[in-house]
Amino acid sequence: MVNCYIYVRTHLSLKIIWTLLIFLIVTGCKNDDGINVELDNEVNEFIWQGLRTYYFWQEEVPDLADDRFETFNELHAFLNQFAEPELLFNHFRYSDDRFSWIVDDYRELDNALQGISKSFGYEFNLVSIGTTSSLFGYVEYVLPDSPAEAAGLKRGDVFHSINGIRLTQFNFGQLVSGLEHQILSLGDFESINEGIFDDGTTIEMSAVEISENPIFLTRTFEVGDIKVGYLVYNQFINSFHSELNSAFGQLKSEGVSEMILDLRYNSGGAISTARLLASMLYDDATDETVLGSIIYNSRLSDFNSDLTFMEVVPILDGNNNSVGEETMNRLDLSRLFILTGESTASASELVIAGLQPYMDLTLIGTTTVGKNVGSVTLYDSPDEGYVSKVGINPNHTYAMQPIISQLANSVGFTDYVDGIQPNVEISELDHIKNLRPLGDDKEPLVAEALGIIAGVGRSLPAIKLDLQSIYNSKENRPFSRAIIDSETELNKLTLTKFPFEN
Repeated sequence: MVNCYIYVRTHLSLKIIWTLLIFLIVTGCKNDDGINVELDNEVNEFIWQGLRTYYFWQEEVPDLADDRFETFNELHAFLNQFAEPELLFNHFRYSDDRFSWIVDDYRELDNALQGISKSFGYEFNLVSIGTTSSLFGYVEYVLPDSPAEAAGLKRGDVFHSINGIRLTQFNFGQLVSGLEHQILSLGDFESINEGIFDDGTTIEMSAVEISENPIFLTRTFEVGDIKVGYLVYNQFINSFHSELNSAFGQLKSEGVSEMILDLRYNSGGAISTARLLASMLYDDATDETVLGSIIYNSRLSDFNSDLTFMEVVPILDGNNNSVGEETMNRLDLSRLFILTGESTASASELVIAGLQPYMDLTLIGTTTVGKNVGSVTLYDSPDEGYVSKVGINPNHTYAMQPIISQLANSVGFTDYVDGIQPNVEISELDHIKNLRPLGDDKEPLVAEALGIIAGVGRSLPAIKLDLQSIYNSKENRPFSRAIIDSETELNKLTLTKFPFEN
């Protein structure tokens, strides 16, 4: 007797249950009497099973092919070549894949998806000066009630050293990650030629666990008799839907007719929340209006589907379970201004691309990351199709976040792997000496949008400094640049074990 694994998709819709046989996951099956090569590391089998099921580029990776192994002896011998799970995972990664990753503790992933992380409470960008190896950092924003705020750090502050060590292109990796305690030495950027002036000020902080509200700031500007809404939105977290709805309720009550959406620090998150945000911005949409589409590998092509707008606000808990709904606050807009930057990615880009066929969009900032693919968290829980922690293997805590899908808007536009270009290009780096607080009407990107709304054209002179971004603190976050495919019918995919005769 042999044991084979097949996947079954069960979808409950309008009280009709239908089952679709997807595929045999093991070709050749497992012969209980013929295994003489034992598996050294069960994590490796989880990686192989998960990737050959879901990975978007599965057909492009020879060692993930259905006919690659005829017996479990062959499979075990192959997997045993990789002493560390990370080595096997990287072996399977397709050459064009910039975004898949693996961690050895899924609890870190679960927290990050809900905006919970241990940090100092500020985001920063590291910048090189000309052709030198010297770096400096500047603060993009500071979270309220964080160690950074308590220490007096603020947006626009410039630092040149961490824990007394001057930042360079050769040492910054060790200085910006994994620290529990941090001392920043502050200064001022003088010029390309003069570099950074050390003013002798230091900021001392200790990291704590922080739950970040992705709605960083909501306010209304007045431009003549025009009310302009402004929202700084920093991550698509589906357990903050009620807070997002409240922010739009505030803007609606203040009578805004123009809107500036600040996504320059938003590197992604949940597809469901991207759909929700787009629905609040485009008032004419219904739950049958297509925002975009999602495409999987060929073996999961039956799951390809449209992503539609929403008409109500789904309220979800931290485990992505529905706990109710709210009436949606929507703005009646004829156009939309979106601020972009080098951290604008994935779910943010889905909102931009998805709204383009329906609204007049003006993008102000710099080119976005270029992430038109989605991922899902895979756990070692084969009986749940690897997408749930129910029945998870207790012997390890590894989890994967592989790319499993490609995204397009309603007219099939998906080609933005090089990023989405702004209509008006303005880099924060060119205004490093004039970074006003977020929400200030003279903050460079906001001022540009307000100038266009007021009909006065460009509000700032064109400046170009020889500065280059080397590293952004968002890159150190587990879900940086991720779009989380957690709401689709893949959640219904379960692994069922059946006995088959030879």
